[in-house]
Amino acid sequence: MRLLLRFERSPGRGSMSGRSGWDKMIATKTYGLVEPDAYVANKLNLFKNLGARKVLDLGCGQGRHTLLLARKYFETFALDISPTAVMTTKNVLEKEGLSADIMVGDMREIAHPDNFFDVVLAWRSLYLGKIDEVRRSFSEAKRILRPGGIIYASIRSTNNTLCHVGKLKGEEIEANTFLLNCDGLSGIIYHFFTKEEVAGHFSDFEILEIEELELQHTEYTARYPEHKNLFWLVLAKKPENS
Repeated sequence: MRLLLRFERSPGRGSMSGRSGWDKMIATKTYGLVEPDAYVANKLNLFKNLGARKVLDLGCGQGRHTLLLARKYFETFALDISPTAVMTTKNVLEKEGLSADIMVGDMREIAHPDNFFDVVLAWRSLYLGKIDEVRRSFSEAKRILRPGGIIYASIRSTNNTLCHVGKLKGEEIEANTFLLNCDGLSGIIYHFFTKEEVAGHFSDFEILEIEELELQHTEYTARYPEHKNLFWLVLAKKPENS
């Protein structure tokens, strides 16, 4: 078994988008999703058919998709800003004797080189932070993806449950960007996207799919069943000549 655990903390980034808050949410299982999302599972054959080997789980959380990728024999990498998330992911893989390269790090400043990954899976991650921080996260995800590689992302919509919660209980610090410090969210900053904004971030990609769909509720969004937990699901390909 090869299980590499690394700690790559970026200096001065500790306060960004509630690092300690996110770590607390993982530790207390307020963010407790442990089963792989069916939308992700259904894309694995596509990744295989495209010849993908190296796959990054960007924002691995409890390790649910890292485990899924490792089970399917991808060369699996995972990154999360939360040390607790990374240790949880490590433990999940160790129980099955599976391999992964797992790193504590900031998705706005990823340690991997340019054009390194065949697939970047950014599930419930790219929308965290202020607009400039979100822009850097997108830029980094593109940078580390090889030409012809695939990014598959779920991005919170302006129709998402937490956007409604932000308007009701949060502090709007930028357009469609809320500081949430309620219902166990511990000061996390979320940015919410229109379809046009999502398309703009992927304007130099070939967008293969984009659809607004509801994903599983977490403990803190389940408190608002009157609102759908809507995300933009985006499958996009980096041009071969980029």
